[in-house]
Amino acid sequence: MKRPRLKNSRHRFGALFLFLLLICCMLAGCTAQEEHVTELTLIHGWGSTEADHIAMRAIYMDYETANPGVRINLISMPSSEDVVSKVQDMLTVGEIPDIIFTGGVGQETLYRFMIDNGYAVNLTPYLGADASFDACIADVTKARWTEADGALYTVSDVLLLSGGYWYNRDLFKQADINEVPATWDDFTDVLQVLSEQAGKRRDTDCSVILDEEHILYLADAVLADQTDEDLYRLLHSDIDFRQPPFTEVLSRLKEISRYAQTREQFTYRDTLEAFNLGKTAIYINGAWANTMIRDDLDVRYAAFPSEDGTGTSCISSNLGYVLGNTKDASRIDASVAFLKYMLSDDVQTRIVEETGQIASSPRIDRSVISGNERLSQAVDCVQSAGTVIDT
Repeated sequence: MKRPRLKNSRHRFGALFLFLLLICCMLAGCTAQEEHVTELTLIHGWGSTEADHIAMRAIYMDYETANPGVRINLISMPSSEDVVSKVQDMLTVGEIPDIIFTGGVGQETLYRFMIDNGYAVNLTPYLGADASFDACIADVTKARWTEADGALYTVSDVLLLSGGYWYNRDLFKQADINEVPATWDDFTDVLQVLSEQAGKRRDTDCSVILDEEHILYLADAVLADQTDEDLYRLLHSDIDFRQPPFTEVLSRLKEISRYAQTREQFTYRDTLEAFNLGKTAIYINGAWANTMIRDDLDVRYAAFPSEDGTGTSCISSNLGYVLGNTKDASRIDASVAFLKYMLSDDVQTRIVEETGQIASSPRIDRSVISGNERLSQAVDCVQSAGTVIDT
């Protein structure tokens, strides 16, 4: 009676062994598949709950859908300044992120440090090997960021159209202001009228709130009115605030500050909130801010003034994506492919439609923004200014 049971036990043992062997093979197969997945770390400053931040994170993650062999690990920071600090900490301990979106911050610190120490990938060879990729890079990006040796270490998926301000048309009308100021003297006069009007209203605090960034915008615009000789001397000599053109800048800023409120610790979110609540008539920011302004406000965009009355605006390509030189060819290739994805026609169109930013690729037709009346008006205003500068 015992022999048959031993025989059956052997059969059960054999079946169990085959089952375990099958499981091991399956696990080995899964492991082999996982080894072919390239993981990329993307650190960026689109980490808040604002609509454009949420949209950009969704665009990032959609890259995985289009590329099943790549996994994107997002490190979402609330601001560009936080990105710079985080990457600096990572580099200190030997961690190099695959993709860094700086959002215009860290040019003289993180960006320069990465280039000088070989931590950034030179994109020029990839552009030379792919004409379609090269065609997606804006000329202003190449002009601004190509190094003396011909290397290009950063590209951006958007252009910054700024050098102006949004204004509340209702508050302008209430102050009997029917035209935007063309010259700096006109601008100061308008601020004075708006300031006086604000003093008569309980729900309006002032004409405009200036933070540190706004003051820099204004300084750029005033500098643009200086002669080429003055600007050359400024760029090729020691800074002396007692000499032109700084004296002109300081004089203008002094006049403007008489009719504005200055907030050193304010961010664009603080000044935006005041504008959205109708507490200020002017909000200094770029064309991209249109999506953050309340839909029920009647607003328009105006370029900064100029001495000749034709206006001063800014079209620039700020510090954008920097790829980390991880020495891993597959990760670097996947990171370059990610840049191609962000500059593709479909994604560039999504950026315009879902975030209200200006696509950087020259391949994107102007009609993409024509459906957004606010954005279209702002873009026309910036592009038609008599003087267009790079920030």
